[in-house]
Amino acid sequence: MPSAARHRGTVTVRAPRAQDEPVIRALTFPEIERSSYCVSLRSALEAVLAGADPESRGLVAIDDGRLVGIVVYGAIAGSVGAGRLQLIVIDRDTRMRGIATTLVHAAIAALGAEGVRFITVELPDDPTLSALKQLLLRCRFSVEATVADYFRDGVDLAILRRDLAGG
Repeated sequence: MPSAARHRGTVTVRAPRAQDEPVIRALTFPEIERSSYCVSLRSALEAVLAGADPESRGLVAIDDGRLVGIVVYGAIAGSVGAGRLQLIVIDRDTRMRGIATTLVHAAIAALGAEGVRFITVELPDDPTLSALKQLLLRCRFSVEATVADYFRDGVDLAILRRDLAGG
């Protein structure tokens, strides 16, 4: 973990570029593989890297010239005005600096600009993902529903939602 005195560069957000693919894979695949819930995450990321899929697009965070995070988001297939966040990964050395919040807000803005009225996130209500759930709650998502024991005994599916004003 970096020290609190680490220089905080200006974080910029942009669409991923073809030359970002090796860095994106190096950043995300270890995190995805550590997850007990990796199948849909891997699929969403592959769709972003392949490009041109309205259901899985990405934005990356660049800090001091280095790619340090990615958010995967998109439209919900067959819906009108519904979007979702699928994946958020931040480099371990740059966590706790607001980069995930910046990426979530950028994805929300992109979806809102396309006329999305609400955004959902489906995630396991697992203690290992409590930091992600807290991030989403801070970004004004609320728990819309839960499905008991969805992933396994004791691990529910949490469905979070954020309505977009004027979307």
